[in-house]
Amino acid sequence: MSKYIFLLTVLIAFSLLSIAPVAVAEDNGDVLVTDIEDNITTDQVLAESADLADEPEVLEGVQVEEPKSIPSGFGFWWLNLREKVSLGLTFNSVKKAEKQLRFAEERMKLAEYMIQNSTDEKVQEKAQQMIERAEEYIKKIEEKKSDLVFNSDQKAKTLLDNVAKHYLNKERVLEMIEDKIPPEKLEQFQQLRQTIGEKRETFLEYLENSPNAPQEVKDKVLEISQKIEDIKEEREAFREEQKDLLEQIKAGNQEAKEAFQQMREERKQAMEQNRQQFKEERAEIVNRINEGDDTAVEELKQLNQEQKQNIQQIIQDVKEKAREIKNGFNGNSGASQ
Repeated sequence: MSKYIFLLTVLIAFSLLSIAPVAVAEDNGDVLVTDIEDNITTDQVLAESADLADEPEVLEGVQVEEPKSIPSGFGFWWLNLREKVSLGLTFNSVKKAEKQLRFAEERMKLAEYMIQNSTDEKVQEKAQQMIERAEEYIKKIEEKKSDLVFNSDQKAKTLLDNVAKHYLNKERVLEMIEDKIPPEKLEQFQQLRQTIGEKRETFLEYLENSPNAPQEVKDKVLEISQKIEDIKEEREAFREEQKDLLEQIKAGNQEAKEAFQQMREERKQAMEQNRQQFKEERAEIVNRINEGDDTAVEELKQLNQEQKQNIQQIIQDVKEKAREIKNGFNGNSGASQ
């Protein structure tokens, strides 16, 4: 009898031991999942704050040259020649597309630099030519979209990711330029921007709907498309507020032109001041996150929420300002009658 009791005890003990590692493994698995979820949450908060700070997307594996001056006529000629020679000596289709993307990104950065550092009308026209040149390079890549999607090489996948990032960077540059364009040339610039947007949407929709596009590329496309849509919605709202003033400017109303420029400048300054303050506060919190401060992530979430509210308040202030201006003009026209 004691022999059977002994065997039963051994069997029970063995069963408990065999279950224990599973329990530990499951516990460890739960901890790992929790850690991963925490990391994803933190990454999302950081990504959102980077967007709110208008930080440019970093193109993976692409060394982009930052402009330090506005090129002379010879400088532009040399830039064109250098790019043509470089592309002419590149025969691999993916490598050539990588260069075209880099050149497009550099042209957009140059356009941004020129607009920011010069009020000369000829320089601003040249900046728009840089945008058009960047579009030519991107068009070459867009024409190869089916080949790139079918290409299983990791470089091709990274290239598609980078093209999506370039679209977002370009949209942010175009936003800044639209606030600098003289009102008389605004309609022409908006038409250029619409053409660029239509081509972009065609390319991104192709990637999103292609059964051969990698899922990670599709995820990036969805993320970028939503960010661009947010920028477009905000811009459309501001254009709506500008519409009446622009009509009066077309009719030769100098007061309307001055009011338009004042409204645009006030909006730009309010956005820049708000963004700069956000960047400073964000930098301090991000440093604490990197140092392992658990409370900093929640603080950044709160800061992001406050920044969204601040942006909406600026937009609302602009709308009220536009209404005041419009009512002022309507009152003046009524008095004159």
